[in-house]
Amino acid sequence: MASDVPITISEKAYDYINEQGGTLFVSLFHGNASCCTGGITELVLSTKRPSGSNKFQKIQHKEIELLLEPNLPLKEKGLQIHLSSFGWIKRLQASGLQRF
Repeated sequence: MASDVPITISEKAYDYINEQGGTLFVSLFHGNASCCTGGITELVLSTKRPSGSNKFQKIQHKEIELLLEPNLPLKEKGLQIHLSSFGWIKRLQASGLQRF
């Protein structure tokens, strides 16, 4: 993924990421095709450093540091990150993954 791909972060997600330390890791989850997940691929967002993150591409987005897994298959419109919440439960979500 080139650093010129558009990245959009909602205000609520931006504030949440800053509260969690200001760094967001974006990687892929590859489900096992022989398992109940059917071989799905999903974006995984975490404010905690995953193993192997030294290979991630660093992108500065305002005050937030994004670390992206290399070669993320994103759509031309880029990566959109937002925060969903239900009561006190908060979860970062992303869209923009090219699936086919």
